[in-house]
Amino acid sequence: MQINLTGRVAIVTGASSGLGLAIAGALKASGAIVVRTGRGASDAADWQTVDVRDADAVERLVQGVAQQYGRLDIMVNNAGISATDGSSVEKSLESWNDIVRTNLDGTWFGCRAAIRQMLRDNRSGTIINMSSRMALSAGSPGRAAYAASKAGISNLTRQLAVEYGRQGIRINAVLPGFVPYTSGATNNDPARIQLALQQTPTTRLGLPADIANAVLFLASDAAGYVNGHNLVVDGGASVRP
Repeated sequence: MQINLTGRVAIVTGASSGLGLAIAGALKASGAIVVRTGRGASDAADWQTVDVRDADAVERLVQGVAQQYGRLDIMVNNAGISATDGSSVEKSLESWNDIVRTNLDGTWFGCRAAIRQMLRDNRSGTIINMSSRMALSAGSPGRAAYAASKAGISNLTRQLAVEYGRQGIRINAVLPGFVPYTSGATNNDPARIQLALQQTPTTRLGLPADIANAVLFLASDAAGYVNGHNLVVDGGASVRP
């Protein structure tokens, strides 16, 4: 199936590297105009520095993109952070707040700004939120804030899909499994990689392209009747005995 997004305008948050960069590349390769964002600075022509924890900054981002290109069709709320292993109850309140504000609040701010813009323009559109397999089940120790934030994203996705589907706005989420070498020390740990491989029914672990392809599908007309869905992309790890 070939997906053509020519003429459509997309924003991908958290797109400096890893999954976000792969998602932005897949959208662009399918013809979309893509604006990437992240906290850091970049000289790239498609880049804007935005902290998704800042609701006003996210509103300005969305409005600015819509004004510059005349529309906003696709919003991918990918920005997120995690935490290292350890005891969840020994994590600081600052760590909890940073994770929840980035993952859950940041996704909410992106959804809210995109929905407002699409309604103002009387335009249909699609929003894809980045949740996690950990929205469905527990993970390794120390991940309470991450798991809670991702579960919140999954249900936020369902709620907004119900509220705004009749206005032509589809809202879905992607729940990646373990994708090594994307970010964080845990993802680069050889022992963690070997354990994840043993727990995955397929013969390999996930690649950024696997997640990007799922986002690409949800962003396209091929998913025109898919709304409020949490698409798990984990090689079957979440359904193994």
